[in-house]
Amino acid sequence: MKKTIIFFLLLSLIFGSCSKQYDGIIVPPMTEPQRVVDEMPAWSPDGNTIAYNHSGAVWLLDLKTMTKSFLTEGAIPTWSPDGSKIAYINGGIYTIELSTREITKLTDWLAYFPTWSPDGKKIAFDTNHNDPKGGNVIWTMNADGSNKKDISVHGTGEWREPAWSRDGSLILHIRYIGIGLPEIFLMDTTGNNAVRLTYNSSDDTNPAWSYDGKYIAWGSGSGDYAGIWIMNAGGTDQHLLVRNGGHPTWSPDGKKIAFHMVDNSNRLIVLWVINSDGTGLQQLTEP
Repeated sequence: MKKTIIFFLLLSLIFGSCSKQYDGIIVPPMTEPQRVVDEMPAWSPDGNTIAYNHSGAVWLLDLKTMTKSFLTEGAIPTWSPDGSKIAYINGGIYTIELSTREITKLTDWLAYFPTWSPDGKKIAFDTNHNDPKGGNVIWTMNADGSNKKDISVHGTGEWREPAWSRDGSLILHIRYIGIGLPEIFLMDTTGNNAVRLTYNSSDDTNPAWSYDGKYIAWGSGSGDYAGIWIMNAGGTDQHLLVRNGGHPTWSPDGKKIAFHMVDNSNRLIVLWVINSDGTGLQQLTEP
């Protein structure tokens, strides 16, 4: 079933409806509607900057000065391992060189959720290109856009939101099982040897590796499960980090996780950060 990027932006923002307190942290109540301002953060490899979506464009937040700057039109930014480039979507997948602002187009068709291999030589992404039913599946390509390969099995449900493991051997992703909600899976880089990590009745989305490869954070968007969750890389010890929010990204030292969530006015989606032990919740951006 064909989906647009708007659907996935909205999917990540399905929240609960009442105020909660976790470990002394008051999480604001979630009521509709909220307007998306800042979302889908991506932490730079040096830990100094967060790239994110801001009102239809990619912006940068300098974490030392807390200044914000426009980078390019587009969405869903992700950093190259050396921090020199950002891949993003603007219909297709593009990269931008941070030092020169030079932009390179990598796909001529709609594609989403780019993720770099740890050596920076490849990018995985999802697309409905060439699927007979218009479903999205996972492909890989060289970082210059060459050698595109479909590594999915069509007709088995959509495969989306890839995230390359830190050792380069696995791709974390979500799969839609039949008519059910998405679950989190691992597979090797050829699309084989799948391992299912989550079994629940929630929308499991945007899985993200910690930089040491030991943990996975993800967003869950339904009912009692709604929030940012963490588990060991093998799927054990699944626990809620903070109620509500979506699209987590780890700091390089593994001590913090940034994500998007409604602001204290309960009207706007902005960026937040929390310690990986669930303490120290802080709002990062203002409207």
